[in-house]
Amino acid sequence: MEKFEVIIVGAGPAGLRAAKVLAEAGKKVLVLEKNPVVGPKICAGGAFPKIFQQGIPDDLIERKFNLLKIHLDGRTYEIKSKKDYLLSTIDRGKLGQWMAKEAEKAGAKILINSRVILIEKNKVILENNDVFYFDYLIGADGGASLVRKYLNLPIKFALCYQYTLPQYFENLEVFYESKLFGAGYGWIFPYKKFTKIGCGSELKFHNGNQLKENFHSWLKKMGINYDGAKLEGQIINYEYRGYRFGNMFLIGEAAGFVSGLSGAGIYPGLISGQEIARKILNSKYRPKITPMLISQKLQEKVLDVLNLNQTLLKYFIKIMILYLFFSNLFLNLFKNPFSKR
Repeated sequence: MEKFEVIIVGAGPAGLRAAKVLAEAGKKVLVLEKNPVVGPKICAGGAFPKIFQQGIPDDLIERKFNLLKIHLDGRTYEIKSKKDYLLSTIDRGKLGQWMAKEAEKAGAKILINSRVILIEKNKVILENNDVFYFDYLIGADGGASLVRKYLNLPIKFALCYQYTLPQYFENLEVFYESKLFGAGYGWIFPYKKFTKIGCGSELKFHNGNQLKENFHSWLKKMGINYDGAKLEGQIINYEYRGYRFGNMFLIGEAAGFVSGLSGAGIYPGLISGQEIARKILNSKYRPKITPMLISQKLQEKVLDVLNLNQTLLKYFIKIMILYLFFSNLFLNLFKNPFSKR
């Protein structure tokens, strides 16, 4: 039995960023990861440029895209950029390994194959019966967070399915098909040597089995062969109910810091991990998460409406496309073309 000042459950971007900040400040930190390898996660792996303004090295980028294709109602809208790339893809496995090394260099201890099965007020018990004591516990263990469950907090989640295929695709594309995916969407996210093709939807629209059938129907319509590939599934929690509960904290997806509209979670994971770590270091510190919280609550309310009205959903997506176009147009000093085919 060993005691740590801070125990972090989950070695994703949020947990590893928190571990690094806390260890650099001299705290005795333990990160418990249930999987045999740190990093891999079932997700499209899209990364906005702002992620690499948080200390993540550019050489982790798989591919950069200056063109984003958005499909809606049989039309293709193209958002182009000449000045900067719009979006990139990043291998979550490589990201996790890099962040783990950074946390360990700062002094944090990371244990893999360490599944927490029981949480008590000041200790955690692992599947192998190891017991660790803590002053503070941070839940960074994703959408199905055991720490969140212990705190008896509900979740509001979307479900995604995905195949990783060896085919090469040129463009990054997003497909809005409300009859198949509700307020969610299908995606094609290309990497250097493979492509991730998937879909996500809030389950108020339909159950998991129906979404799976819709996904396969869409792949068939697209002429995408997935024979021999493994179907992966993942829930995404986007309901925020707070970050501090006595000596326990939630960060990243465990706290609901995920975009309900896009499913993007790397950036809010990094920010929440960093800011909540600073709160632990200084009880008077006010975490700089207000913009994320406002966005979170707004997206929840928008999704509740859009999932009930497909007409409003289509108008909303068109407004979003216009927003992307004009914001990108401004950034590129009115030099980029916008086309609709």
